[in-house]
Amino acid sequence: MGILAGKNIVVTGVLTEASLAFGVAQLAQREGATVLLTGAGRGLSITERTARKLDTPAPEIGRAHV
Repeated sequence: MGILAGKNIVVTGVLTEASLAFGVAQLAQREGATVLLTGAGRGLSITERTARKLDTPAPEIGRAHV
């Protein structure tokens, strides 16, 4: 296991596979962390799609656009 084994990591700003946040989430998973993604508004649906592209699809939380 990696240096983040057993740790929980929250990452925000995952909109595309090219985003820095996606890279952080992916690396954290590969190092053993459980990753949770956050998003808000219209970006949440994009975050949901991108979350499925991680090595292990990550759950996401956010607020609906109000």
